[in-house]
Amino acid sequence: MYSAVAEQVMRRIKATPLRREPFEHLYVEEVFPAEVYAGLRRLMIADRAYQQLNTTARVSPMYSASRLCLFPKDLAESAATAEQKAFWGGLFGAFMARSFRQAWLRRFKAAVEENFALIRARHGGVATATLTNEVLLMRDLAAYELGPHTDSHTKLVSVLFYLAPDESAPELGTSLYRPREPGFVCAGGPHYPHAKFERVTTLPYRPNTLLAFPKSQLCFHGVEPVAAGRQRDLLLYDIRCFVQRGAAERSAAGPAA
Repeated sequence: MYSAVAEQVMRRIKATPLRREPFEHLYVEEVFPAEVYAGLRRLMIADRAYQQLNTTARVSPMYSASRLCLFPKDLAESAATAEQKAFWGGLFGAFMARSFRQAWLRRFKAAVEENFALIRARHGGVATATLTNEVLLMRDLAAYELGPHTDSHTKLVSVLFYLAPDESAPELGTSLYRPREPGFVCAGGPHYPHAKFERVTTLPYRPNTLLAFPKSQLCFHGVEPVAAGRQRDLLLYDIRCFVQRGAAERSAAGPAA
């Protein structure tokens, strides 16, 4: 079943036109088969199985305590039920397949190659690439917000599956921004004050949708404050690129290798 679900996602991303403003991105509807999404919602995991992101090595301890995460490696020992572990473990595994990664790299081919050129330049021009992809569950609780930023310089593609229960909170979607300062770009890292950016759009947080975009120096995105009583559930999928020099300098490899 899970490989068929991944194939459905790949068909949907291929069929959905790219949007260009304020930077290249996809907003895809009807991502999963309807019966799979209904099962997914039924098998959402309780907060007690998650951990606060700021207690991991991923972010500073000063990061918001309102963002929770659940990594595949922690699923088996978590407080999730056996049925939940089987479902989410199967879906995680399908999304980690090489074919799934290649589908995203092909969809954003030009932007990925441009970003890889920047990564190579940062490492002196000649390097081989090691690609990694990651999938995890994320839950944002009341008061969570995220200032405009462009993600780590190692990121190639970001995918956010919206796991909304209904249509009642479209404002919880990820917002896309344009810098107010002409020509402003960011290689990645800092989160900036909202006041320095124009919010161009917020991709609605709706059931069975996703937002995806390739990393660039202009892909400023963030989250407006989550209101009291609201909750934002996401399945995150990322592709990253790490480069090496030294013995690997005999030849240069592109990100789709």
